[in-house]
Amino acid sequence: MNDSQEDIDWFWNIIEKAIPPLDNYNPEMHIKLLRTSLYALPESELFKFDRIFKKMVNRAYTEDLWNAGTVIANGMGDDSFSDFRSAIVAFGKTVFETIIANPNSLGNFSQTGYLVNNPDFYNPIHFILADRHGSDYAVENVHSEELPDIDFEKLSDEPEVLKAQFPELFAKYWTGEFE
Repeated sequence: MNDSQEDIDWFWNIIEKAIPPLDNYNPEMHIKLLRTSLYALPESELFKFDRIFKKMVNRAYTEDLWNAGTVIANGMGDDSFSDFRSAIVAFGKTVFETIIANPNSLGNFSQTGYLVNNPDFYNPIHFILADRHGSDYAVENVHSEELPDIDFEKLSDEPEVLKAQFPELFAKYWTGEFE
């Protein structure tokens, strides 16, 4: 289903209203604000939000971003990469578009540390649906979109390869071993 520009703007408006001030960032407040906004939506709009959220998360499913996340987190599996992409979306359109266009820009984002090991933003409507109708309903009605194809040969866990690809991120985040 193709979403209109109006739908996409509506989506980003919800996301951006939930972002607390970054100069005194509070991750608990961030997820609370997002969930409060989502709780206020009727179910049809929750599903529209979810559909657009998943499209954005899938746009972030790239080899370069996965490798950048691997540097920042000192290792990143499938689930961690899903959480990472969801958190990037939760920081709004400007952050999202900047990071998608240039994963190296993660080195300039003051909240990069909150993007890793943070499952709070993964599948955000699940909690609302579970609260309204029960966990079984949420599991049955919140589906994953099919991920786009990527070239897994371009993913690396070799420090020298990652350092060459993302020298600034490597210098800033790499601890010397995979976690």
